[in-house]
Amino acid sequence: MKVIRAVSLTVGLTFGVLGMVHADANAIEPQFTSSKLPGGGIEVPHNQRFHFSTDQQWIYSQGHLSDLIRLQWTADRAKPAISWMDETGQDKTAIVSHAKANDPNQQDHNHLSIETTMSPNGKYANQLFTRFEVPFDQDVAEIRTHSANLNVMDGLMRIAGSEGMNRDVQLAKTSGGNVTTPRWTVRADSTPESGANAGSNFHIIRYSDSGKRWTPRFPLTA
Repeated sequence: MKVIRAVSLTVGLTFGVLGMVHADANAIEPQFTSSKLPGGGIEVPHNQRFHFSTDQQWIYSQGHLSDLIRLQWTADRAKPAISWMDETGQDKTAIVSHAKANDPNQQDHNHLSIETTMSPNGKYANQLFTRFEVPFDQDVAEIRTHSANLNVMDGLMRIAGSEGMNRDVQLAKTSGGNVTTPRWTVRADSTPESGANAGSNFHIIRYSDSGKRWTPRFPLTA
C-alpha cells in the first residue's frame, strides 16, 4: 500500500514539536533529536529548512507582527545569539544582542554585536570577539569596530550632512574602554551653500591633551 504523507510543521513556545504525520497511521513520528554540540539543545533533521512568510506590517501598536523570529533575554546578563560553526562544531561567527556584560564590574554593553573568532594561534585562540557593535538606548548610536580594518573596495567613503551640520573626520585617542578624546578633526563646516561655488569651508582643528579645541586652526574658505 502506498504511504501518503502530509508534513505538519508546528513551532510552539511550549513544546517546539516538528513531526511527520502519516495519513494511514494517525501517528506523529518525532523528527527532533538531541544536539551533540556543547550545551545540548534540539537538533532539526539534516538539510531541513524553515520557511517563514508574512503579509503583516512592522507597526509598533500591533506588536510588530512581521518579526517572524523573536529572541528574548529573560535574565539581565543573558545573551540571545545566532551563531555559525564549522564542520567540527567550532564557533566561527555570531550575532549577539544583550544589555549587561558577563563581568558585573564592566559597564553595561547595551549593544548588538557581530563577532568573529580570533586567530587560532594567538593569545585568545578561537575565541569569539566583537568586531562591530551597534548600541541601543541611544538617540545617536556610537557605532564601533574593534581590532578591525575598514577597506572600501571599488567604491568610496562618503560623509554627508543636511544643512546646518558639520561633516567631520576625527582622529582621537582612547582610554577606559570606549572613552575617546579628540586630537585632530578634518571638517567641512556648516556654512550655507550660497551658490557661485561658495560654502562648506574646510578646517583642520587641533585639540589639547584634555580634548579641548585649540586655536589656531587651519581654515580654508570657499
